[in-house]
Amino acid sequence: MNVSLALILVSLGFIGLYAIDYGVSMGNSVGLVPIDAFSKGVVMGTPSLVLPLIAHFIGKKSPSKTASRLVLIKGGLVIVGGLVMAASTAGPSFDLVRSRVYAELALVFAIGALQMILSIKQGRIPQISKTN
Repeated sequence: MNVSLALILVSLGFIGLYAIDYGVSMGNSVGLVPIDAFSKGVVMGTPSLVLPLIAHFIGKKSPSKTASRLVLIKGGLVIVGGLVMAASTAGPSFDLVRSRVYAELALVFAIGALQMILSIKQGRIPQISKTN
């Protein structure tokens, strides 16, 4: 197994754990990991966003269609997760907390889109990257 694929799989594990924790925390205030939301974002969210980008640059030396496809899927999961978080914070009022959340979501969307674009641009997914 090459290093880039391992990093992507670890990243998928982090985002999976983060999603499960977020789902559990909707039923109770704590979630699976008993730390505050900011710390959860740092501990589980940051590696989930950064590891695929590192894997992309490591993977340039040893191309892998599997790794590229996983990064594409991972970018999509990041965007879907951001949409879920945006929907859960949406409401009639707009306050400072929500504006901060929306600023963070814009960054998450940008990183998710970047992951998808890099994956497609590498040309390892011929069905998407080729233009007729």
